[in-house]
Amino acid sequence: FQFITYLQSENLATGLIIQKNTGTKDELLLALKGNALIHNVIEKAEIESLGVSRTLRLGADDALVAYNWTTALIAQKAGKFLNDPHFYYFAQEDERIFYPNDSTRFMAESVFHLGPRLICNSGNLRDHFKAEGLIPDGAECAVFEQGIPPCVLPDVAELAGRKVRKFLFYGRPEDHAKRNLYTIAIMALERAIAARAFSNEPWEFYMLGSSAMGETFSVQGREVKCLPRMGYVDYLSVLPGFDLGMCLMYAPHPSVPPFEMVRAGVVTVVNRYKSRDADWYAGISGNFVVGDATGQGMAAALIEGARKTADYENRLREAHSFHPDSWHETFTGITDQLSHRAFHTNDGAKVACSA
Repeated sequence: FQFITYLQSENLATGLIIQKNTGTKDELLLALKGNALIHNVIEKAEIESLGVSRTLRLGADDALVAYNWTTALIAQKAGKFLNDPHFYYFAQEDERIFYPNDSTRFMAESVFHLGPRLICNSGNLRDHFKAEGLIPDGAECAVFEQGIPPCVLPDVAELAGRKVRKFLFYGRPEDHAKRNLYTIAIMALERAIAARAFSNEPWEFYMLGSSAMGETFSVQGREVKCLPRMGYVDYLSVLPGFDLGMCLMYAPHPSVPPFEMVRAGVVTVVNRYKSRDADWYAGISGNFVVGDATGQGMAAALIEGARKTADYENRLREAHSFHPDSWHETFTGITDQLSHRAFHTNDGAKVACSA
C-alpha cells in the first residue's frame, strides 16, 4: 500500500484487484475509514473484485503487480491478454520458506519460472534470489529498502541516569511467524537470565509483536510484560526508552524491527543467517550483536548485548542504518527501474495491484 501510495502521488492511474468479495468501493471506504493509508489508496484507485464475477476488466496497456505467489499465478494468466504480457512480482520474502518441501512450495517457486519482473523488498533478498538461481542474468529487478523514520534519541546523560534498564524482544509465537524463532528467543533469554546477565542492576522485560501470551508471563522467575498494539508513531516514540533488544529472523529477508531498534540507540541482538553474518551487520551499525546459530550462541549474544548497553556514547553514535527516512524517499525513482509503459505515462494505462 505504501508503494501504491507513491504511484498515486506521481499521478499514475492505479487499480486494486481484490481476490474475494469484500463489498463495493463505498463499503470498503466505510469499513476502512480508521486506516488512513489503505482508505486513501482505495479512494483513488479503481476496484475490481474477483470474488464477484471471476472476470477482470483490464486495459490493453495496463501493468499487473502481484504481491504474493498466489496472485502472481493469476497475474501471469491475465497478462497473456495484454499488450505487454509480463507481470511484476512484488516480492517481500522468499515465500518458499513458509512451506515444507511439498507441492505448495513447488508452486511458490514456480512463479520464478514464469518470467516475472521483480520488485524486491531489500537488496539482501534480491541477492538471495540470485544465489538461489531464481533471477536469471538480465532479468528486470527493481529493489527498494524500507523507509524508517528517525527517532528522537535520548542524550548520554539520560541514558546514564536511568534507574531501570529495559529489555525488549520481538516475539511472535503464532504459526505464521515461526521464522521469528519465538522458542529460540525464550531459550536464549532463559539462559542469559540464568547466567546472571541482568543481575548487576535492575532490569524490566518486555515483549512486542503479539498478544497471544496475554498481558504478562514469566521467564526464569522474571516477569515479561507484553506491550499492547500501538500505532507506528507511538511505537517509534517508546522505542528509544529501551536499552537492549532482540529480534530474530530465520529467513532471507532481514526483517525491519532490528533496524528500527538500532536506529533508536538500542543494542540489538540478531541471529546469523547465510549471507547475514557478523561482518554484514557490523558494516551497518555497531549496535548489532550477532549470535551464532545455536541456543548457546544466542544466549551468549544476549549476555554480550547486556554488557554493551553501558557504552552510552557508542549507542548514540551507532544509531543509524542504510535505510531511507520515509516511504516516499524509499520509492523515489523506483519507476525508473521499471520498464512497463504504465509506470511512465499518464495516458490512461493503469498499474493494477493485487490485494
